[in-house]
Amino acid sequence: MRILQTADALPALYFLLFSRQVIPMKKVLILTVALANSVYALAADEHRQHGAHEHGAAKLMLAQDGKDFQLSLDTPAFNIYGFEHQPENSQQKELVANANALLKQGEELFLFPKDAQCTLQEASVETEQHEQGDDEDHDGDEAEEHGGHSDLNVAWHFSCAQPLEAKTLTLTIFDAFDNLKDLDVEYLTDSGQGAIELSPEKHTFKF
Repeated sequence: MRILQTADALPALYFLLFSRQVIPMKKVLILTVALANSVYALAADEHRQHGAHEHGAAKLMLAQDGKDFQLSLDTPAFNIYGFEHQPENSQQKELVANANALLKQGEELFLFPKDAQCTLQEASVETEQHEQGDDEDHDGDEAEEHGGHSDLNVAWHFSCAQPLEAKTLTLTIFDAFDNLKDLDVEYLTDSGQGAIELSPEKHTFKF
């Protein structure tokens, strides 16, 4: 599933809203999901650039397009690695590499109902922490530029053979990363939209 950029989604959505043509609701929904995901991405970028940064807290966006579910996590690096500077030794380099590998195992971190038959299609990690540490020239230290803070963004794409059964999501990511304590979730699905705050004690929600 290709997530449209805001520049793509906005004109198309405006056209649908203000034209007199009869447009299928499915197309409206797809563009709305794309716009929501793009707006969230811009907000996450703004969050990184202007230092709105709280250890232990993170944001998660869930967007559905039929059988496809896209999740995007924006979090301080501390919540994942336990530090926000570049890895300084072999132990920290290994920690970053292992954490990134675990993040890509989305099926272990997000549990859809078994009846939904969801499988992970793709996962990506964007981080300012480099697994190779200081052995490479990284065009400046991003963490220093942001006042010692650094964030990362992780995206997962799931496909569910029975999307109507995908009514809940259980997050085990809290068990994998002890520093993550509070997760603000926003979701936009075929059946509705909403927001919820999750924690290690409350880690399942309906949508």
